[in-house]
Amino acid sequence: MKEQKKRKRVMRKTLLDRRVLESIPIEKYHIERATTILSARKPSKSQVDKKLHLLYGNIKYTSKERKVAITAIKETYNNPLSIQNEAKKIAQQQTSFDALGCVYIGRPILMGGNYRVDQLRQGSPFANPYTVSSHPVPGMSYTLTDSLNLFETYVLNRCYARSLDELYRNVAIWPTPVKLFIESILAGKNKYKKYIFLRLSVVGHEFLDMLYDTIYNQDICCHCDLGSNNCHGDILLKIMNILFRAKEVK
Repeated sequence: MKEQKKRKRVMRKTLLDRRVLESIPIEKYHIERATTILSARKPSKSQVDKKLHLLYGNIKYTSKERKVAITAIKETYNNPLSIQNEAKKIAQQQTSFDALGCVYIGRPILMGGNYRVDQLRQGSPFANPYTVSSHPVPGMSYTLTDSLNLFETYVLNRCYARSLDELYRNVAIWPTPVKLFIESILAGKNKYKKYIFLRLSVVGHEFLDMLYDTIYNQDICCHCDLGSNNCHGDILLKIMNILFRAKEVK
């Protein structure tokens, strides 16, 4: 278990250390793919509104003014040099995941260029649904200790539940958005698609198989502080060592 923990911490350091990232040769395929995606991107509504405010300072805008703002934004970030530099950063991250052979276990990262890196954009079904905050809001965020304890209870229940309905009933505390997501699935409405990445319908033996096949004996990576053992990845390692070492001994 100590060896696995050490390997996980090293992997986190490797992913976040820019010098190590820059030492990994970038795959040409990833640069070409990132360049294609960046060239086709469109400005978001918030970017357009911000540019309109800077250009005109009005409250209401004509369609002509909106077109001018969109063109100005495209000229700013769709120039060849900007695309080349950003594509290199994205390709560097994607190549690092491939070269280091690690598995990301966090929530989807949709900021900056990270959302164009496959694992970061998709998120992981092994992510911690209990958000940590220094100022917890009931039903939305939790202290670090509470978050890790709740996550451990959630994973253990997920390992042995026979259905999503049973998992929902057995876990006493759910974050409000996740609770609403589960209730929508059980009602057949499938709303709140933000949490689809958790794949909560996979429970019991299917979840154990997914754990074993995806992250057992693999290097796993997260965004938690390097010098800390307070990561939900440590909880996953502890549970997997208990469940799967016994399985391997047999």
